[in-house]
Amino acid sequence: MENGDFDGYDRIAKEIELGTSRTRIGLKSTSKSILRANMSLYNNEGYKIGKITSGGFSPTLNLSIAMGYIKNKYLDISKKIFCSIRGKMELIQVSKLPFVNLNYKRS
Repeated sequence: MENGDFDGYDRIAKEIELGTSRTRIGLKSTSKSILRANMSLYNNEGYKIGKITSGGFSPTLNLSIAMGYIKNKYLDISKKIFCSIRGKMELIQVSKLPFVNLNYKRS
């Protein structure tokens, strides 16, 4: 990092100094629909505020979960987040990561 002699150094240094424009969030479906990668996220006013990067069904939680990125300026403002699933806007819930608490000991 000190030498700056690698691809992407300029971007990484800028994000360290100024912060990122997006935040990674966990998402849980409130319906039986499955959340999938590349689905768009919208705020309650219908503006696109992010997208899902990975998602699927969790047998442990018995519901659909996903991770995605949302623009920082909408993170606190958006009280409700919607996902476009097969052309229909569905309410989804923001969740803490990890989805399941780890219960193992390191020795």
